[in-house]
Order: sequence, then structure tokens, then C-alpha cells
Amino acid sequence: MAEPDYVAAVCTEGLRSLVKLGARLDDEHWAAATDCPQWSVGDIFAHIVGIEQWREAGGIPFTGPLQEWIDAPVEARRGRPRQEVLDELSALVAARDEQCAALPVEAFAPAMGRMVPTEFALSLRVFDLFTHEHDIRGAIGRPGSMGGRSAEIVRNLLLQSLPKTVVKDAGAEPGSGIRFTVIGDVPLDAAVHVAADGRGSLSAPWRPGPPTTAHATMSWQAFARLGAGRGSRADHEILITGDGALAERVIAHLNVAP
Repeated sequence: MAEPDYVAAVCTEGLRSLVKLGARLDDEHWAAATDCPQWSVGDIFAHIVGIEQWREAGGIPFTGPLQEWIDAPVEARRGRPRQEVLDELSALVAARDEQCAALPVEAFAPAMGRMVPTEFALSLRVFDLFTHEHDIRGAIGRPGSMGGRSAEIVRNLLLQSLPKTVVKDAGAEPGSGIRFTVIGDVPLDAAVHVAADGRGSLSAPWRPGPPTTAHATMSWQAFARLGAGRGSRADHEILITGDGALAERVIAHLNVAP
């Protein structure tokens, strides 16, 4: 499969997983609070339905505040019966394979507010679905595997964001660098080095080269959840060696979710 087709298939796989998870919920689960600020399990399903309806209608670019656009389908479905929202999602997923048969070269990415390559837009969608599935699982006490094809796409997105996180967000100085070692379902070993001109370069996988000044080791769950803005540093066991202040600043800015 071509790369966009592969990511589209993984996206549909994530939607099907959510349909199966939704079928196991009762009204108490539906009302449970999640790690997604101010959203219940039912709100997350409403959000997913809203985005999928937008995609089915062609993913037309929009203007206006992103958060208002995100919140609108959630607010519109509050108070609706659980099964009604789940049936909406099931119908959308049933139509997804046909829609993915002819993918455009570019697609609108709401989180970025512009057209991007379709592969990247779909990768962002996989990130959203993966994150929300684990929001739901955490809320209802039914943890699931954090591995698989969706997780690999999420890892790649988080890796791509690391140079900006280290240099722009955490303010790493020229000559510094940080190595991340992540263990678990989706392991990784990568480093960002900051050159004399202030630019950050990613080495993934990590290999001997310019020395790093900090090293953070954590679980894949910690890396993925912090990268999605879920929980806090205190929720996870993270081993830091070297420049602890730099490592803590980078960890505090891992979130790439809108």
C-alpha cells in the first residue's frame, strides 16, 4: 500500500476499535469523567462523530476559533441517548472504506488551520483517535494495549515534534542536547542536539555523536500520554540524568495536542 493508504487503513482500524469499545459501555461509563479536560466519555464519542461527519462531507476548510469548532458537535449531542451517538459512529465507520478508496493529495488539518499532505492529516487523525481511546479506557477502568500500528504512527508524530519542543518551547541553548529512551509497547531511543546556530537536529534512532547534556528514560505510556497533554509529570515515573532542569522543561512541553 502507498503510505497515505496505509495511514487511512490504520485510521479506520482505530475507528472500528472505538465502535467495539462503545458497544461495551453502559450509562454510568458514558457519564464518566476522562483525562480530556471537561469531557466525559460520551463527550469524546460525540467529538469523534462530529469530526467523522466533517470528514465524510469532504473535510472542507473552515475559519474561526478551532476550539469552538471542536466543541460544537460535543455540545450538540449532550443529552442525546448513548445508543444514538454510537449508531451515528457505526454508520460513519461503515462508509469509511469507500471514502478512502480515492484519497486526495492534500487535506485540511484543523489543528494546523491549513492544507497539508493527506498522509500527515490522517496521521494527526490517528493520533486523536489513539489518544481518545485511551482517555475512554482510563475513565472506565478497562486499559488496553498501547501498541500496534496506531501507536507507531503516534510515536513518529511525537518524534517529529521533538526538535521544536526542545529548542523553541524548552529554550535549550546551543551545545546542549537531550536523549529520550522510551521502553514498553513502542520503544524508542532518540536525541535532539542543538547546534551553534540554535537549530535542533533529531537523531532517531540515537547513535553516538555529539554528547547530550540530559537523558530522560520513561515508559511508552508516559511518553504518549504526556505528548497528548494528559496528566502531569508527577503521574509518571521518569528517570533523569544530567541536566535535570533542561529535561524537566522539555518534559513539561511534550504536549503536541491542540
